[in-house]
Amino acid sequence: MSSVLVDSNVLLDVATSTPTAPPDGPVNVLALTSLEGVGPKTVRALHGQLGVRTLEGLRRAGQEGRARGVTRFGAKREARLLAAFKAGEETAGRRLLGELLPVAARLVSPLRAVPR
Repeated sequence: MSSVLVDSNVLLDVATSTPTAPPDGPVNVLALTSLEGVGPKTVRALHGQLGVRTLEGLRRAGQEGRARGVTRFGAKREARLLAAFKAGEETAGRRLLGELLPVAARLVSPLRAVPR
């Protein structure tokens, strides 16, 4: 079967024009770009050169020193990547402002009613 990679999550069978998922699963772009300093271009380079698909795969690549072999990566960027993992462990993760504003409003409202 001859197929072409359309994007990181879709293979297209050339003979039947049938889209399918790659055999080893899709790239978790949202999870990977949730790390500080990792954007879509970085994900594409990491996937293309190392086959990284998940956060755990990226963590292993960084710990094993393989990430520094990726284009535009070096020892400093690899260290920043590992620091982002550590920071992510210390904080529960990012939250969208739209999720937090209603919670903050509910917390602040009773406080504003307290006389000064």
